Amino acid sequence: MALTVAVVKRTGITPTGRTVVADVTFDSGYPAGGEPFTAAEFGLNKIDHMESGAALASSTTGLLCFPNLATSKLMLFGMAAAAGVGTALTETNTANQSATVVRLLAYELPNI
Repeated sequence: MALTVAVVKRTGITPTGRTVVADVTFDSGYPAGGEPFTAAEFGLNKIDHMESGAALASSTTGLLCFPNLATSKLMLFGMAAAAGVGTALTETNTANQSATVVRLLAYELPNI
């Protein structure tokens, strides 16, 4: 399975590099450890930095999306409550994330 990347906006080449705003939709087979991505999916040659907001999984469920640039994967985390311990962030164990959409900013910085 694969992510679906829909580029919303992009800058041209600027002194600070290129920036892409994209809506990323996960698929029905979210693997443990995250969903792989490539810079080319964002229309970039490389990704030096990525920022994400909360991912909307449904009208009642939100997840946090963490880009792992070292492994080129997007990971989804939610809150899991343990009795008497409080809450902790844990990677989602829900395989079907086809309704989950997150807006990302991907940056390709110039080599200076």
